[in-house]
Amino acid sequence: MRVRTWNAKTLPFLEEKIVFRASALEGIELGSVLCLYGGNEGRLTQWYRERAKTVLSVDIDATADVTADVVEFLRTLPPSSWDCVDVDPFGSSMLAIQAFWEAGHRTRILLLTEGTMAAVRLRRRVNLFRLYGLPPNRPVRPQRWHYDYFESLVLMGIARLMPIAHFSCCPNRYKMALYAAVYLEESDA
Repeated sequence: MRVRTWNAKTLPFLEEKIVFRASALEGIELGSVLCLYGGNEGRLTQWYRERAKTVLSVDIDATADVTADVVEFLRTLPPSSWDCVDVDPFGSSMLAIQAFWEAGHRTRILLLTEGTMAAVRLRRRVNLFRLYGLPPNRPVRPQRWHYDYFESLVLMGIARLMPIAHFSCCPNRYKMALYAAVYLEESDA
């Protein structure tokens, strides 16, 4: 697969995000895609527009289809169902995922970029309980094992919310963010 490149200086990880998502969606026909944090220049959203029938992007940025705080938007949107939901924030995707699921929205495939890996690697204080359900419920300075097993933290955080059929992931090239694909059990999608 040939990946179209854009300005690698402003979005240095876009190519690997697209390659991961293309691999995760190989052979899957997309009817509807919800791009959370799909604003800024909207390049991932545009990539989905070339592949799906319906795409809705939501971000606080004015270039998105819906200009709103993502978590608040999800809480006020009537329950809906999507073939794929892509969550690509600057930082953690978990608060948007929690709001999505708790508001009664459903999807077959959840694709995400989890940026908290950088804070964990740099040992910045993070509330791992709020994001992933890992006690204690207060900000803590992550230990080396939090970074070494970061994929497991993300999997635990998602699994406590929704029934997972399959989970795959890989870190970005600097091991500062995690790209993950979550395929949900068909009966609940």
